[in-house]
Amino acid sequence: MKNILFFLVSLFTFIAGGVDILKGTPGETGWDKVAPMKFFRWKEAGEPPMETRAQFMYDDNQLYIRIFCTEPNISEARSKPVLKRDGNVWENDCVEIFVDLCDNSSRIYQFVCDIHNVNAELVWNDPAFANRITWNGYWHSKVTYFDTAFFVDAVIPWRTLGITSASGRKIAINLNRYRTIHPWGRYVLAEKTEKLLDSSKFFRFGPINVSAPALEAKVSPAAAAISGTNVVDWELKNVSNQPLTGEVQLIAVTSGGSRILAGKKISINGNGIIRNSFEYIMNEVGTFPVKLSFVSADGKAADLWADSIVFNSPLECAQHYLTAVKGEDCEIFVRNYLPVKKCDISVEISDLSGKKIEVLKQSRQSSEFFLTVPCKKLPDGRYTVTVKCGEFREKLKLLIVPALL
Repeated sequence: MKNILFFLVSLFTFIAGGVDILKGTPGETGWDKVAPMKFFRWKEAGEPPMETRAQFMYDDNQLYIRIFCTEPNISEARSKPVLKRDGNVWENDCVEIFVDLCDNSSRIYQFVCDIHNVNAELVWNDPAFANRITWNGYWHSKVTYFDTAFFVDAVIPWRTLGITSASGRKIAINLNRYRTIHPWGRYVLAEKTEKLLDSSKFFRFGPINVSAPALEAKVSPAAAAISGTNVVDWELKNVSNQPLTGEVQLIAVTSGGSRILAGKKISINGNGIIRNSFEYIMNEVGTFPVKLSFVSADGKAADLWADSIVFNSPLECAQHYLTAVKGEDCEIFVRNYLPVKKCDISVEISDLSGKKIEVLKQSRQSSEFFLTVPCKKLPDGRYTVTVKCGEFREKLKLLIVPALL
C-alpha cells in the first residue's frame, strides 16, 4: 500500500490555548475522524524531507497516539539490529513520545519505540532533567509496515501516568522522530524545539476528561519467571453503590500480541471487597506490560492496575563468548532462577557442523555457581557450547587458541 488516503485531511489550526483532543477509541471512532498534525525539522526551518504526521485520541482508560512516517528506504531502516527491550533502541530509526502532566513536578515521561517495535521508557525528573528514576511503565505499541512508510500505534494507560480521573485537564506532549539512515534527520512535532525535554515548547492538549472506574484494585505481583507458576494477589473494592458483574482479567502484551494470562468471573456488591489471586505461566523471557482489567457484563473494559514485569530466564550465563587456551578447561558463571533446591546441569560442546564432542553433567544446589566447560582435550578452533537445565538451555560460542611456547 503506497498511498494512505485518509492522511489527506486538513491540518489542525493551532491556538495559544492548546489543541483539542478527541475522546474516543480507534476501534469505535476511527482514525479517519482525527486530523493529523505535521512534524517540523529539529533546530532547522521548514518541513522535513520525509513527511511525518501524528494523531491523538483518548478514552477513560488510555491515551492513543498514531504516528505516520514516510520512509522510502524502508528495507534499509529495518536492516538495523534488533535490540533488547529497555536497550538503546533510540540508536535505530525510532519515534519518541514526551509527556508532561503540567503538575509542577518537573517530571517528563518518555516512551520510545524503534522500527522493530522494541520499546524503552524513562522518567526525567528535576530541573536539570537528570534521569534518576529506574522505571518500567506499562504501555505498548505496534509498528505496521508499508512499501514506503510505516505506522507506530502507541497506547499509554492513564494509570501509567498516575492519572485515575481528570476533569478539564491539559497535558503537554511533544513527539520526536529520529531517522538514523541517510539522510540523517530528527523531526519534532512542536516547531522550534531546541531541547527535546523543554516542555515549554510542547503542545498543550485538552481539555481531558477521564472518569474513575467503579472498581479500585490493589495488586501484589510475586517474583516472576518463565518456569513454574507465577502468582498475582489482588483485591478489588467497589467504590460505587451499585453491584457489578463481569470478569477480572490478567493481560500481558508479548511479542505475539495481547493475551489473557488468567481470568475469573465475579459479582461484587456496592461498596464490597473481593480478595483473590491468579496463578499463571509465562513462556517468554523479557520485560512485558501486564495489566489487570475488569470487563463488565455489557462488554466495557476498565484498567484497574498496570505494570511492566521482568520475566527471568531460569538459566542465565554471565558471558556468551568463551576463550580457552588449548589443553586447559575454562569456566562460566551461571545463575539459576528455578525455585528448586537441586539443579541438574549438562554442558555439551559441538563442532561447527553440530556434532557433539564433549558432554559434562553436574548437579548444583546453589543459585549461583561456576561451571566447568570440558575443553581440555579439544584442538584449537571454534565450537558451540550448550548449557542445559531441564527444558531450558543457553548457547555460547567457544574459541580455543593455541598455547604459547
